[in-house]
Amino acid sequence: MGEVIARGNERIRLADHVDLSKAKSGCKHCNGRGIIGYKHPTPEQAAAGIRSKIPIICRCVSRNGGVKEDDFDRMLGRLQAKIADGTWALSMAHDIKALPADARERAISSLRRDAENPVKDENVRRQIKRALAIIDEPAKAVEA
Repeated sequence: MGEVIARGNERIRLADHVDLSKAKSGCKHCNGRGIIGYKHPTPEQAAAGIRSKIPIICRCVSRNGGVKEDDFDRMLGRLQAKIADGTWALSMAHDIKALPADARERAISSLRRDAENPVKDENVRRQIKRALAIIDEPAKAVEA
């Protein structure tokens, strides 16, 4: 039987963000080409102007540094750093406190559901619970 390759991290990247010369020469998936197949564009992608087949890049290319970090990767990296050091909860609580009352209540109820969602990462749930605790504590008087 053939090996099933997980495709949970599919994203379309610019062609100049991928260096196929970083493909491993003895890779059993791509035979050193860097491309393991092609995917036809979805109707949404076709409407956005993507007309031709989309090459599926082998994981050996990304493991060897052949895929540049793009804006999404940078944003995700900053978010993960904020979650790791705990500043994400503070900024989330501050943002929610700044919302109008009706939107604030919807956001808080959504956060409460997310805090109990077992599918979410434990660190994220911990930060959500911390943000809810910050929101729920009574406003402290600021001395001038």
